[in-house]
Amino acid sequence: MSNEALIVEQEGHVATFTINRPEKRNALNPEIHAGMVEHIDRLSEEGDVRCLVIKGQGDLAFSAGDDLKRAPGDPGPQPTPGKPAELQWPHRKTVQSIFDAPFPVVAMIDGYCVGGGLALATECDIRISTDRAQLGIPPSRLGIIYDYERIQVFIDLVGPAFTKELFCSGLRVDPQRAL
Repeated sequence: MSNEALIVEQEGHVATFTINRPEKRNALNPEIHAGMVEHIDRLSEEGDVRCLVIKGQGDLAFSAGDDLKRAPGDPGPQPTPGKPAELQWPHRKTVQSIFDAPFPVVAMIDGYCVGGGLALATECDIRISTDRAQLGIPPSRLGIIYDYERIQVFIDLVGPAFTKELFCSGLRVDPQRAL
């Protein structure tokens, strides 16, 4: 059960979601968010899964974040700088499904993990990263406003000072610095 942008596999008690848009550095779109919500809910109801792994296709990116260059007319709300609710609504449903899942959700991070991709990874219970990962939040460069709940997750994970540095500078860091 997969769609083109999200590959869903299950082997034994482990399910794997692969964000399958390598040509877009696995940028997230409404189709991916809807697929994650649908399949997390289904796997939760079936009760056979004991762990869910989320990863990106290829070795360039876990996810470059929300697709800010979607064509007009694509399904779902169009991203608009300065209007957080339009961009974040699909992500909120995904986050709630991850939070409600009766199994741990693991983000396997390789390559770029920025913006909405990093927000998705921080919502997972466990994050595992290669040394090649580059983590960052670029809202200050893009004019995107993050809501308090998403920022609070970062504060809880890395503290207020590093959260301010990430959000205000837009810099990318390696996994060792992110610790």
